[in-house]
Amino acid sequence: MPISDFRTDTAIVAEQPCSLERSIWSWANAYKVSFSIFALNELGVLKLLTADFLTSGEIACRLDLDEALLTPLLELLASAGVLQQSNGGFRAQQGIETILPLLAMESRLSGSHVTASQIAKVVRTGEAADIFQSGNVEEYIPVFAAAMRSSARTLAPHLVRFGNIRQCRRVLDLGGADGSLALALRRVAPHLSITVVDLPRMQAPFEQQIHEHSAGAAIEFRTADLRNPETLAGLLGEADVIVISNVIHLLTTGQRLALYHTVRQSSAPGTRFVVYDQFINRVEPLNATHFMAVDWVINGVQFRETPEQLCEILQAAGFSDAQFRRFSGLPGAVIGARVNG
Repeated sequence: MPISDFRTDTAIVAEQPCSLERSIWSWANAYKVSFSIFALNELGVLKLLTADFLTSGEIACRLDLDEALLTPLLELLASAGVLQQSNGGFRAQQGIETILPLLAMESRLSGSHVTASQIAKVVRTGEAADIFQSGNVEEYIPVFAAAMRSSARTLAPHLVRFGNIRQCRRVLDLGGADGSLALALRRVAPHLSITVVDLPRMQAPFEQQIHEHSAGAAIEFRTADLRNPETLAGLLGEADVIVISNVIHLLTTGQRLALYHTVRQSSAPGTRFVVYDQFINRVEPLNATHFMAVDWVINGVQFRETPEQLCEILQAAGFSDAQFRRFSGLPGAVIGARVNG
């Protein structure tokens, strides 16, 4: 869940209109808010502020920081509505602890991947910048895995309910990375048997995590490339429900259509197909999906679909009962459809 989805507790801090001028100069300096968030997360300040109001002096004392240099950063984030401020104290907004791993991931991305020069290079050449092909990929994978675990715990209950997964036994998790979502699904529905599908580079992180949770008997890993759906041969027909989470925005339009066609053709009649992603939201003038456009550009794809449009695409591909739902606490939407008999 992005920071933009959090709302200040109006019972403590009265909302005031933002006086920030919407000029190119103001927006060019907005990165300083992001960097302050990343820095305070790295220092442990945001985690410390999840429980109660603390003054800058109290924070500095507990974390051995320079109070004089810490204070203006706290005041900046309070002025942006990221922190609450009352009687000289600061507190993080309710629920922020669940996204601290996601903030750490965004911090790493902004330092090595989603940079101005990378964006310009991709737009100039059309060649995607693959974080997993970068020189520091080994440093990035643990941060990525921690973020996925945090996101999966929020997502799993909604997938189980909306996708009728509790009534199923065999789940195929396409692009399931290190198994975080699979583990979260089994916490909600322990009877599930899950096959996680991803590229070979994710097998080692998967095996480590599954071993730590002693879940090897229920969750297995199979290698395949979703950009080439033919590599899924023999897997699709074994599942009662097929889940793909935060992946389709990484595929080109042609790759997505090929994947939907393969799922439709190779799955057993009645199989549920459940998609979660951060779709375009055209209702609000500025929202989290506008920021996601940068991630999509970096990956060399133009993902501009709304949930309604994906439902129409799935219906046209031969699926039935395509519908979507948004859930509080999730920035994206869940789409469910069924393979026809």
